[in-house]
Amino acid sequence: KLSSNGMAYAIVSFYTSCFRGLPLLMQVYLIYMGLPQVGYVINAVPAGVLALSLCSGAYMTEIFRSGIASIDRGQWEASRSLGFGFALTMRRIILPQALPVIIPPMGNTF
Repeated sequence: KLSSNGMAYAIVSFYTSCFRGLPLLMQVYLIYMGLPQVGYVINAVPAGVLALSLCSGAYMTEIFRSGIASIDRGQWEASRSLGFGFALTMRRIILPQALPVIIPPMGNTF
């Protein structure tokens, strides 16, 4: 959701809205019983793993988004002034500061 790309923002917003809004049991039913209706047969365990993964992933995107958004904009600007690219900025500056904000909600998710 932090992307300036409109298409990426729309896809991630749709994904998080759908998978955070639907109850987990409904997701399991839709994957296990709905996919065979469109021609893709899936066993019970992979259906459960897929449903849990998609649900957890939706919550994780919001946790990471909030952790990254908690970092002051000046940190981004300082890294740009030093000539850091996006990947280096995330790896060396933003994520080390965001991890203390990200870790506690991750513990509540699992």
